[in-house]
Amino acid sequence: MSLFMQNSRGEPFGTSDSWTKYIQSIFKQLANVAISSNALRSSFVTDLLTSRNRPSDDLLAEVAFAMRHSSREQSRTYDRRSSADKVTCAVALTSERVATALDVTTAAAPAPVATTTSSKRLRRADDDDDNVAPEVGDIVGAVDDSSTLRKPFVHFGKVLRVHPDKREVLLGHLVQQSSSSTAGRSKTYRLRIGGGTWIEPFDSLVYPVDMTYNTSSCVYTLRTPLHDIHVDGLGQPRSPSDEAEELLGG
Repeated sequence: MSLFMQNSRGEPFGTSDSWTKYIQSIFKQLANVAISSNALRSSFVTDLLTSRNRPSDDLLAEVAFAMRHSSREQSRTYDRRSSADKVTCAVALTSERVATALDVTTAAAPAPVATTTSSKRLRRADDDDDNVAPEVGDIVGAVDDSSTLRKPFVHFGKVLRVHPDKREVLLGHLVQQSSSSTAGRSKTYRLRIGGGTWIEPFDSLVYPVDMTYNTSSCVYTLRTPLHDIHVDGLGQPRSPSDEAEELLGG
């Protein structure tokens, strides 16, 4: 790149060092940060690897070719993610599969929820059978006894195993992530790693809950409104006073 760009005298940059100093001077002037070209490479690669839609291996190889370095150098030099970030998805997947294989029960793990027994599930659009069971991989909700329309309180889990004969499921606990918003409400969740499983009967669940999954960050994002889950979980239709309460509490 330094061969094609020109300095203030209209001449090509003679060395990579002069090119780096030129880049640093621009960023120093515009952002008061003397960032190097290597730091820019690292920023681009790291941002790509932590993006919402994780790039394929083929795309990463093409990026490395376009940036004139090898895939190995891309991984060893320019990927600035922490060691923990690099293995988060692998650890979460391992934890989930181990929990499913061992069929962990509530006796072996803390019970993270206290749910109502009067809950009902959301029916699937094509479901004519009221006794349909949740499926492995479904995200389900359990409405807490303290939940109100103004402040809905729902526990979420991912179905790891289904026991149709007992009409119950083994769930992996999805932990709500902290939020920087003033309301303190976050719509993002992570699967708890280690000990975060429990057994729940079908009748106490609302399912399936609509959540998207970010394969790069291993974060689930809730799309079903909490108020809807609260209402469906308690089996109560919305009344005009309920809707007024929701508006006032919004």
